[in-house]
Amino acid sequence: MNSNNTVSSSEPRCNDWERVILAFVNLPLETPRSALAQYVNQAVSPLFGIFNGFELSIDVIEDLTRRLIERRL
Repeated sequence: MNSNNTVSSSEPRCNDWERVILAFVNLPLETPRSALAQYVNQAVSPLFGIFNGFELSIDVIEDLTRRLIERRL
């Protein structure tokens, strides 16, 4: 977390020959559970982007995030 409690992320890095992608998202510790899906979306979007631009809707990400936190996934 940076000093002014804002979210920061780095550009994803991916090499075709490595088949590796790195994405980082920082979020404040006081982030409510209801807001976690937007950060999950930021983290997984670069990964999905390498699969011909596939995107999950924010509704699906919210549902999966909630189910994961509730340990029902």
